[in-house]
Amino acid sequence: MTTNDDSAVPAPPDAGHPANPRLLAAMSHEIRTPLYGMLGTLELLSLTELSAAQRQQVATITASSRVLLQLLDDLLDFSRIDAGQLRLEAVPFDPVALAETVARAQEPLAMRKGVALDCDLQPGVPWLLGDPLRVRQVLANLLRNAIKFTAHGRVTLRMWHEPQPSPLPVRLMLEVADTGPGIDGALLAHLFEPFTQGDTAGADRHGGAGLGLAICRHLARLMGGDITVDSTPGQGSRFLVALQLQATAARSASGAACPDTAQAMPALPHLGLRVLVVEDHPYNRQLLRGQLERLGCTVQLASDGAQGLAACAAGAFDVVLTDVQMPVMDGYALSRQLRATGNPVRIVALTANAGDGEAGRCHAAGMDRCLVKPVLLPELAACLQALVPAHGEMSPGAGDDAEANAALLAQSVRHDLDALLAAAASGDLGAVQTHAHRMRGALAHIDAARDAAQLCQELEAGAAWAVQAAQDRVGDLRLSLDASFPGHHQPRLSP
Repeated sequence: MTTNDDSAVPAPPDAGHPANPRLLAAMSHEIRTPLYGMLGTLELLSLTELSAAQRQQVATITASSRVLLQLLDDLLDFSRIDAGQLRLEAVPFDPVALAETVARAQEPLAMRKGVALDCDLQPGVPWLLGDPLRVRQVLANLLRNAIKFTAHGRVTLRMWHEPQPSPLPVRLMLEVADTGPGIDGALLAHLFEPFTQGDTAGADRHGGAGLGLAICRHLARLMGGDITVDSTPGQGSRFLVALQLQATAARSASGAACPDTAQAMPALPHLGLRVLVVEDHPYNRQLLRGQLERLGCTVQLASDGAQGLAACAAGAFDVVLTDVQMPVMDGYALSRQLRATGNPVRIVALTANAGDGEAGRCHAAGMDRCLVKPVLLPELAACLQALVPAHGEMSPGAGDDAEANAALLAQSVRHDLDALLAAAASGDLGAVQTHAHRMRGALAHIDAARDAAQLCQELEAGAAWAVQAAQDRVGDLRLSLDASFPGHHQPRLSP
């Protein structure tokens, strides 16, 4: 296993002088807005009927956009670390639930690679007091790295705790081991240095700036621990994270509730909420309308806080989704005005500011939640379900007629099955993968259909592996032909 970052990038000449965090925060804010438009639109496009070639093109653009977003987050974190401004939260969270959700989020990537993903999580690990988003960041980074750089075999996530005498903190241990290519001994000593790559040949396929592991080690040390690595070339790698966190009897919904939306689209709920969207950017307004309508919501739009305030005075809403930076009246002022008039509507902030303290400013203004752009459908759905749980329990087509709902589900699954059979007959493995995934999502929560859901998962994984194997062979063929006919390279399109 190696880092998830790309080709070796030398440290900049002024590396001794930290980048201006305020400047990078401003850049982050400006870049996140168009990124939200790109990723949100691609997400909605992926839910429409597409050919196998179109679906592959959408997946390629989406993957590239996510690399850019990850690079943006890494640069922002690194600038804060350099300036000594990175701060951690201290809230209760369930480490077992957190590890399970991170592993589930990485499962589609493992399936596409044909790599087994195993979890061995010790039961009885207590709730801890710490920053669950940063623990998630460390664990997700290590798992992504392991899966990306493992061509075959398995990746294993283990978690256990080592109790200490009270009142000493709990020693939480996280291990990510893989059967990948391993890391040369000469590189191990520099693996956690910024702008350093463990495997430039493998990294060329993935993207990044060589900051991921450096940030993860810094986060681990802020949490009273460290990250170490053992690796043997040709035999895989083992990363061990040790964190010192205080056990707590408190419970919080924030512990592991934040979904990792970087992976496959889960089944989406039908929420049936009345939502007011307050957003000055016209494209983002329409994007949010599309996302919310996909979740079964009734949507009204406003272009600034003053219009939003007037809309709330004229009608009732279950949720207000508001940008925080707008002309005329911003989202903070809108929230304060609504609370001053006694309006109990749930308010969710939408912000492109990923900086520390944004959630606190939103809470101080009376908002219930704060979502950082880009906000994609799973995260949006989870947030709305948590805020208005009575609606969140509804499933697609929910109602009093259970028999009608079952018939609708059966019809949908049969439609996908027919399409899957046709795709298999024509050799369209991309369509096989798509329809198997759709069926798996529909059947996943039905006890009587667990065997069918498992078969769908195996079909999806097999089709993904076959597509990847074919692409790898095409790449090998290209290299072989280039070597066989030197000096006769022809312009060509990327696969």
